[in-house]
Amino acid sequence: MDCGIHAREWITPAFCQYFVREILQAYKTDPKMQAMMTNMDFYVTPVLNIDGYIHSWKDNTTRLWRKNRSPGPLNCTCYGTDLNRNFNANWGTLGVSFDCCDPTFCGTKPVSEPEAQAVTYFRRKPERRLPVFPHHPLLQQDAPGSIWKPQLHRQQQR
Repeated sequence: MDCGIHAREWITPAFCQYFVREILQAYKTDPKMQAMMTNMDFYVTPVLNIDGYIHSWKDNTTRLWRKNRSPGPLNCTCYGTDLNRNFNANWGTLGVSFDCCDPTFCGTKPVSEPEAQAVTYFRRKPERRLPVFPHHPLLQQDAPGSIWKPQLHRQQQR
């Protein structure tokens, strides 16, 4: 589960923490949760966009900051890329901007940002072909079907 991809969405890191607390509490008493946690790996990223998140807490002028804090491309004085629009999922099509000063700037190319690179690399490892649940209205994936193959522990693969 990826949370905190847009810096201004302060509720998503809190939701990730709540989610972890709830599944750990349920694990104590719920046999279905015990089985699920025994047979599946959970990966939770509470704050994917940490530099943007910190920047959004600076003062009232930065409260609605959305992007990361990477320097803009050559000849651009603005900072940041909208990480949600930087993944290689129909990159550069609907709902994006190529203006580096726009809040929906998608980057100079797909997966140009370190945060998007880290998530993409992590998910592409063969042992981690698993469902990804970004806590955001838009689900991002690299290629059709690439994230829908859960990897179970060896005991359930027999």
